[in-house]
Amino acid sequence: YHFSTGEHVTVSVGDVLFLTPDAAYSIDPLCDVRHYTVNFDIHEECSSLSVSDKSYILLRVKSIGPYWCLMRDLSELQLRGEVNRNMRELASLYELLSLFSLDLSLETKNKYAYHRLLPAREYIEKNYASDFHVGTLAALTHMSPTNFRREWHRQFKETSMQYRDRLRIASAKELLRGGYNVSETAQRCGFSDVAYFIRFFKKHVGMPPRAFRDHG
Repeated sequence: YHFSTGEHVTVSVGDVLFLTPDAAYSIDPLCDVRHYTVNFDIHEECSSLSVSDKSYILLRVKSIGPYWCLMRDLSELQLRGEVNRNMRELASLYELLSLFSLDLSLETKNKYAYHRLLPAREYIEKNYASDFHVGTLAALTHMSPTNFRREWHRQFKETSMQYRDRLRIASAKELLRGGYNVSETAQRCGFSDVAYFIRFFKKHVGMPPRAFRDHG
């Protein structure tokens, strides 16, 4: 990306780039590339990001999965043209902005504490379909379970199990879109009780998994 200010930045696979509203730029691809872009304007103070005098913010995030899922949801909402599309788009945009803002704050503040928690975060991302306890995660960070819970929540604004549940939901969506039935999806995402999975999915997504699969 070449900016009119004279700045330039190279974006790689897995990067997230936030451009300010007045950024003027051109793109010079170094190779065949596919990237997702979302243009939006939310007029609320709580939605602002501090970008100083730069035309962009580049984040090399550790886990691109949540961004990818949100981008895909936005794309599908555009294609389907549902009646309540605008409200769902706005909700996804807020979630996208919130995720970006959180990752930005984690990158610029408390880097030591953030990196100390990374082994636990990476463990969850690799084993979200398995049963594990907070004690296992705490041991990976060399903290007591109590300190781990407090530090994790301070950094990520949710519990470690809530983060695991978000990954399970994201995986379940992908499996259902890929044609897996509800029972197979439940098993692959770590749910031995299909009825519980159906309730869990509906609580987080707003519709039962079968309806989600058939709708998508």
